[in-house]
Formats: sequence, structure tokens, C-alpha cells
Amino acid sequence: MNHFIVYSSPSGSTRHIAETIYKRLLQEGCAATLWDLGKGADRQNIAQSLREVHEPLCLWIGSPVYVDHAVPPVEAFLDDLPPLKDAAGVPFVTWGAVSSGVALLEMGRKMREKGLAVLGGAKIVALHSFMWKCRNPLGAGRPAPEDEEAVEALVDKVLAKLLAGDMAPLSLSVLDYLPPERKKAAEGKSILQLKKLHPEFAFDASRCTQCGVCREACPADAVSLDPYPRVSDSCFLCGTCARLCPEDAVVLDLSSLEEYLPGMSRKNDEKPLTEIFF
Repeated sequence: MNHFIVYSSPSGSTRHIAETIYKRLLQEGCAATLWDLGKGADRQNIAQSLREVHEPLCLWIGSPVYVDHAVPPVEAFLDDLPPLKDAAGVPFVTWGAVSSGVALLEMGRKMREKGLAVLGGAKIVALHSFMWKCRNPLGAGRPAPEDEEAVEALVDKVLAKLLAGDMAPLSLSVLDYLPPERKKAAEGKSILQLKKLHPEFAFDASRCTQCGVCREACPADAVSLDPYPRVSDSCFLCGTCARLCPEDAVVLDLSSLEEYLPGMSRKNDEKPLTEIFF
């Protein structure tokens, strides 16, 4: 069976988990391919490549959780995905210790709609992507070795099931783990709503050298140089441009998050932080 790991990872945490899955599959002698949706990958070309696979396949799809959902590149990839036969699927998400939302559940549902037998899933806690400048960031030091071990255990369980020829899907109710009131609130959130509240990314022309790092790194292809950076509506607020700018030319005040996000984390009190579902 061919394994394909497709992911989006603006801050690197989801890539870390995708690479952990990839390495474990290779250790077990599996054929595996790693695709990063944030490296200029053409979603439709990847979907077409999957359509042309004439052997059973297992599709691992990873996303960070943004505003309680998967990020737009992953959602769009799932929308572009053709119906697949004799295929298994495993969604996985990384989250910044505030809320893992309904991302895993929604990804599982969409994968099932595309004909994939969802055999398992995982949520893995990670450094909160908007707290890289904070003194005490949520998820500091994660993913850690214990998170990697949990993911490797999931890979082993999925492989054992595939080896046994067991394609019985996981009940998606297992991924429906949020309390009803929090689930309802999560379903009502969106990146579009957040963008109405979030200050626009601004660029300090006195610092900017027009090096293009922000444009090349943007996972939404939202940054252009004209001659200084401009951000289009496709931006989904990942903050990659601010985090990677070598001149610190992106004007972004994150000071309020140091109190707000830990307060939200305490209120949600979501545990366990890392969990595999099988």
C-alpha cells in the first residue's frame, strides 16, 4: 500500500508531525510520499496524482488548528480531492493549547465523503504559533518526544490494521470530543470573522529591504511586492511573514495575546493535550 502524507504547516509544528509519520512508515518498509501544501504545491495536481494511483493507498492529512478549524489550504485540498476507492485516511492536527476545535472532526467527515475509510486520527499539542515573542508561550517545547511516540504508536496501529486487511472505519463520534456548548461555539467561528477584528498586517518601509522572504514563505500566496509587501484577501493570519522577516519589518503587536490566550486556555481546560484516536 502507498502512503501519502499531505499537510500545511505555517509555523513548522504540523510538518514536524508529518515527518514523524513519514519516518515511521519508512522504518516499517512502507512506500511513502510527503507533500507540503505550503511550498507552492498545486492542490489540484496532487489530487490528480492520487487519482492516478492504481493501488490501495492511505492518505494522511495534517493541519494546524486556526480559529477552531483546519487552515484554508487543507480545507481546499479536501474539496479538490476526487472520490477514492480502496483508500484509507488518517487526519491529524496540531494545536496551540487553547482549543483543538472541530478541525479533526470536520476533516474526518470530509475524508469520509471522499470515500476514505478513516482508520484513526490524532491531535498533538504544539507551541502556539502567535506566541513566539511571548515570555511564557502556550505549548512551549511541544511537540516533544512523548508526542512523537504517540504519533508513532498511531502509525503502528494503522499499519497493523491494514496488514490484517481490516478497513473498518473509525466511528467519527470518537472525534466529536468537545463538550456540546464548546462545539457549537467552535462551529460558529471562522477566520473571516477573526480578520474583521485582527489588525491588518503592515510593513515598515524604513526596515523592509524587499528581500522577498515574506512572499516566498507565505502558505497562502497572499504576499506580493509592489515594490513593498502587500497582503491580499487570501491571507489567513498565520503570521509567517512576521515571524520570518529578517528585518523585523512586519508591524504586528501581539502583546495582548500574552494574557488573553492563557486565559482562554484555562477556561477551555482541554485535556489530554495530545491524543490519538483509533
